[in-house]
Amino acid sequence: MSRSAVRKVLAELKAQGLIERTVGSGTVITHAFAGRSEIQAEEVSPSDVMQARLLFEVAMVDLIVHNATTRDFDTMEAHLDASESAHSAAEFEAGDEGFHRTLAHSTRNPLVCEMYELIGRARGSQLWGKLKQRSLTPENRLRYQRDHREILEALRRRDLERARELTQQHLLRIQANLLEGHRHVPR
Repeated sequence: MSRSAVRKVLAELKAQGLIERTVGSGTVITHAFAGRSEIQAEEVSPSDVMQARLLFEVAMVDLIVHNATTRDFDTMEAHLDASESAHSAAEFEAGDEGFHRTLAHSTRNPLVCEMYELIGRARGSQLWGKLKQRSLTPENRLRYQRDHREILEALRRRDLERARELTQQHLLRIQANLLEGHRHVPR
């Protein structure tokens, strides 16, 4: 995602009163956002979560490429090792979540980290859990592991375009597998 696209998203968040931007001081979360961050997982559909992840996680790649450290990459790899050696879906999920959370933290942006935590809470719904359990076949699990390794290697090489492309492909694959047979019913 380009800097202009990130600026557009930030402008939208500002227009909604969720952040304040001050030249020379940076961007801060408003009290309105802090209050809204208590969204209930059941209020957010899996489709909503995947749309947000596609927008947000692909955009995070820019900051990761520029700000991540060797230690961040080593932590990501440790989470991948844990998910690959997992004996249960829960262990796999813990490694997967650790990998994605480390991606967010390696941006070095507290607003990004908070927004990622909000997405993580939305993934805690019962419906999300059922869809994830149904979609996490042995084949999909292996594919996600390969995706993660490829993303990590592109990030380590600081290959912005490839890392963006791989991240988007990974999330689209998850979306297709997760939402297969599930229709989003508008509220």
